[in-house]
Amino acid sequence: MGASAAPKSDTERIGRYEVVGRIDRGTLSTVYRAYDRGRERHVALKILGAHLEDYDIGARFFRELRLAAGLHHPNIITIFEVDTHEGRPFVAMELVDGESLAGFIQRRTPIALANRLQIADGICAALEYAHGRGLVHGAVKPSSVLVGEEYAVKVTCSARRAEPRHVHVAIRQFKASHL
Repeated sequence: MGASAAPKSDTERIGRYEVVGRIDRGTLSTVYRAYDRGRERHVALKILGAHLEDYDIGARFFRELRLAAGLHHPNIITIFEVDTHEGRPFVAMELVDGESLAGFIQRRTPIALANRLQIADGICAALEYAHGRGLVHGAVKPSSVLVGEEYAVKVTCSARRAEPRHVHVAIRQFKASHL
């Protein structure tokens, strides 16, 4: 996380967070860089799109993120808060300096075998930790993995209760299809 200055007080707010700028926009949500004055830190804020208000997606979003908030591991994004803003669910989480594995692969091909193995090891360590607590990610793909300096890996938040038979199959499928 960079040491940039706190934003001005007249910026848009989501909950107690001051929005600094947009990081990414997807089909279901938008991710913002924001500043938490109370804790004096920048965070990533992911807020569900307004067009999803009539769907059960908000309830699932809350359920999955609350489960993920209980996970504390060096290879898993830390979740600070799950709440709503103007009726829309949002999550405040650790801001990671890096890029998605999908973007990383596109820009850095070829990647040395040792670095590919380091990335795979970080992903597997995160998934193994979650699985050991009876949770599965639910959407492991290159866009849900962030790669930082020196190939440090952070798996983004999402968690569901797992049936034990699904855990090892999910790890094997991820390794086979992405590395």
